[in-house]
Amino acid sequence: MIARLALTSALVLSLDGPSSVAPIPAQPGPAENAANVSISSHIVQPRQLPPPDLSALKVPVGFRVTRFADKLGNIRVLAVANDGTVYATRRDEGDVIMLKDPGNGAPAAAPVRV
Repeated sequence: MIARLALTSALVLSLDGPSSVAPIPAQPGPAENAANVSISSHIVQPRQLPPPDLSALKVPVGFRVTRFADKLGNIRVLAVANDGTVYATRRDEGDVIMLKDPGNGAPAAAPVRV
């Protein structure tokens, strides 16, 4: 029992101290283990959908639906800043556009590339 406790204490002490073990750098293996592979990928292009009929959308009492912007391309991500400015990323164009909210329920001004 005493020997076992001493061994456990020695292990704990050695684990708590600074490590002197250096990482082993990766090295290429033998040529006979090499693989001859090719990687290919495909991007799925989603089908273009028509905008919904706004009158068909159901919202709670006190809310209303208006068209903020349209014909912007393939929007992927939307972010809204504290001041109401909307930023959108477009996959096909590879850019980010900014849409200013006029604040009166009217559509946004023309998009600006940022």
